[in-house]
Amino acid sequence: MNTNDNKKPLSDDEIRKKVARLRKAKAVSRPIAWAFSVLAALIYLWEVKSQYQTGIGVLLVLIVSILVILFLCLASYLGYQDIIRAFVSKSLVPELLREKFTNFIYNAKKGVNWKLVKSVNMLDDFSYSRCQNHFIGLYKGRKVEFSDVWLYTPSVSLSGGGGHRTTLFRGPWMTFDYGVQVPTRVKIRGRTGNFAIAPSNVITPNAAFNARFQVTADNPHLAYALLTPQFIERIMKFGGRTRMCFEPGRVHFAFNTNRDSRDECGKDSGRYIFEVTGEEWEMADLDGLRDKFRQEIRYLTDIIDIICEGDGYQTRYSE
Repeated sequence: MNTNDNKKPLSDDEIRKKVARLRKAKAVSRPIAWAFSVLAALIYLWEVKSQYQTGIGVLLVLIVSILVILFLCLASYLGYQDIIRAFVSKSLVPELLREKFTNFIYNAKKGVNWKLVKSVNMLDDFSYSRCQNHFIGLYKGRKVEFSDVWLYTPSVSLSGGGGHRTTLFRGPWMTFDYGVQVPTRVKIRGRTGNFAIAPSNVITPNAAFNARFQVTADNPHLAYALLTPQFIERIMKFGGRTRMCFEPGRVHFAFNTNRDSRDECGKDSGRYIFEVTGEEWEMADLDGLRDKFRQEIRYLTDIIDIICEGDGYQTRYSE
């Protein structure tokens, strides 16, 4: 497996200097945008006053050109925010992944293939997706693939006020090796959203588990080979916005953070894993960000440890 383990990380001073340069470039873009706004207003007033001499066609061309320039300035200003956040994440995350994972590849801008998410079919049906913070590596010999995922669909306002996007899912997605060769595909979904009252075709003796999760299987009779009392006890540690799909030799796990609350697992909601807020990169508290990212990595590895406890997995990969 290819790896970026050997890439030398930047020092804290180098990171801060690069952030300072990007911050200066961002600061310059704001007055430029204001300057073009004033210029646009002056040109517009002059053209309105003299339109009978220059012609309405010239006026329209100038207005459109100015609007395009303003849009480019605004996009440049906002783009620097994303560039700074991505740079900070890219600089810190690999060194922290190295503490838990081996032979990994990390790409802050890339994401899991949306066709995989679609084919697993354990989330709401979606029209569009955005994915980032993608990595593939080995954790205790298991192959793990992770990505932040945002799934959404366009909505049309009934009042005719235009359309907007409805978020269906936002949060971490993981696929990892599993030692149990599950004889049938089994999906376990927390009873929230569209799955709140969705029926299960697999009923376990654990009433609390049945109330918290919807369980479906391609072959319900074979699903009981997976749903042992010990397994159910471990799954009960997860919250209601959890989605899992068990296949022969691997697990897909997703957790919806698309609400401003905290799940039973303690995961902060409403943002991505490894996300750097504007306040965080302005303060440049790199040690604080490292602590936060370590907690998020621990959150991911705890999920794997809980689900895979005692599964008898035999690694197929060389570390």
